[in-house]
Amino acid sequence: MKFVMGDPHIPLVYPNETKYSLKYGQWLKEFEWTYIMTLRKHIPLTEVACQKLAMSLLDYSDEVQTIWMALEQDRGDKMNHLHLIIESGTLRFKRKEMIEALGIKRHPKTLSYLSQVASSNSVAMYCAKHMGDRLIYHDFYSQKNIK
Repeated sequence: MKFVMGDPHIPLVYPNETKYSLKYGQWLKEFEWTYIMTLRKHIPLTEVACQKLAMSLLDYSDEVQTIWMALEQDRGDKMNHLHLIIESGTLRFKRKEMIEALGIKRHPKTLSYLSQVASSNSVAMYCAKHMGDRLIYHDFYSQKNIK
């Protein structure tokens, strides 16, 4: 498996990659993603909950320009987790600020992973890897579309 320097947690090659996930990942890498995060709850996430998280993040600041999310089923159980990649321009987040922006102050451990993006290419391909497979739900949000 290949890895990108600076993003050792995100492989570039996926064994179950489909033509669809590859094309979708190629489209996603056209954006200048600044953060990648994973959210996990003690109960399965729903589409409505995912939408609320995205809207909370867009409402937090106009600098949060674009969000793409992928809700994936975990392997081996009925739980799931949510990957989010965001384009936030010059806005920088620390964990505490991201928790506030997502509106999850009562359950801060829901944000299980947060990192600045070293390579838009690698995070785009990583988040699209299960398109047509274990992906339960995905969506794209933009400040342009909510104004």
